[in-house]
Amino acid sequence: QQLRRTDTQELFTALKLSSFSESELIRAYKEKEKHCLVLRQDEESIEYETFKERILELATKRDARVWPIAGAMALGGISVGAVLPVMPKLVQELGLDSQQYGLVIASFGAAKLLANTSAANFIDGRGRRAGMVLGLSLISGGYIFVGAASGFYSLALARAITGAGVSFLVAGSTMAAADISTPLNRASTTAPLGAAFNAGTICGPAFGGFLANRLGASSSFIAVAGLIAIDAIYAQFNITETKPATKKEPKNVIESSFFFDKKLLMHPELVRLSISNFAYWQVIAGINMTILPMTLAQHFDASTMGSLFALQAIVSVTAALPVAALADKIGPTTLIAPAFLLAACANSLYPFAHNFETFAGAMITASFGSALLGSAPTAAVANAFSSSDRAKALAYLRTAGDLGLLSGSTAFGAIASLYNYEIAFSIASVW
Repeated sequence: QQLRRTDTQELFTALKLSSFSESELIRAYKEKEKHCLVLRQDEESIEYETFKERILELATKRDARVWPIAGAMALGGISVGAVLPVMPKLVQELGLDSQQYGLVIASFGAAKLLANTSAANFIDGRGRRAGMVLGLSLISGGYIFVGAASGFYSLALARAITGAGVSFLVAGSTMAAADISTPLNRASTTAPLGAAFNAGTICGPAFGGFLANRLGASSSFIAVAGLIAIDAIYAQFNITETKPATKKEPKNVIESSFFFDKKLLMHPELVRLSISNFAYWQVIAGINMTILPMTLAQHFDASTMGSLFALQAIVSVTAALPVAALADKIGPTTLIAPAFLLAACANSLYPFAHNFETFAGAMITASFGSALLGSAPTAAVANAFSSSDRAKALAYLRTAGDLGLLSGSTAFGAIASLYNYEIAFSIASVW
């Protein structure tokens, strides 16, 4: 039963067993009559071993419906990658210090955190594709406001809109991948989404550096907003809805009892994975999104920064699919500890970096750690919970990560302001 997809009848049709009921097939699988024919259909029959081979083959085969979703994520990656070398320049133009920049990043995380429950309810009620399209639309609008920002408060508000959009986009794409995968291929099905996103970021930073040098920081965000709007249109017409909108959307969070599912919140596996996700995103927000870009801006121009981020993305894309296949074989949780060790090594190397080569070495080490972690927490949670609880459990996992995102940027930004960037990198390495 764990191997079943949500579209069970489609699975049986592919096996040429559509005339048999689900209970008959499950009973036949359990009986394991290896030496006789266990299923008959008119003049055709199938032996148990053949039936088992076909079931396992389909259970491990990646569903083709993931590729249009990956296409939307690739366009999103280009847009996000384009922002990486531009945002520090905009911060400098607006005259913000590192702590204020950290608070801007924190506003992104806070909005994403608050939108998680609404996003989970929305995709369960309206569908996965609808969630992705709404998310991309909010991101596009957010970047328009970023380009028009005139100071700290307007920039923080614009980033909050973007954060809410990301929550809807991630909720929709993650649940779509869970819908069309099984425990035997869940990491491999989810991995193309991250790989496509990272592939987009390979082109994105160079594109963003070009825009920043030609148009300036503010106008660059307007251009990126247009690209994301195109992505939303692509998603609407090319992504297949994996879950029909069959239930009404809850009127509010309290009515849906979303925050009061104590049994789900105290599930040991969810607790362990949530703590890991919190720690990971705290360091990502504090270092990769705040301290590292500001450090690079002191040494390089926007184009060179774009090249460094592109190099990091190349490593992540190259390693993503092989690592996902490994995760499906040995278990996604097995890779979490090695991933954290590589991240710690990278953070300990940043204070000693002084040129392109040394920064590249540290960033590549970090990208290998990110590749190992990949979709492991998401796949592990999706495997641990039934379809009725999966959206809630994944929302709780994302909420833990968003708490890390919210606290990490503020904490490490404050450390850098009070002391220096080297101290911030060292604390991140220990943490």
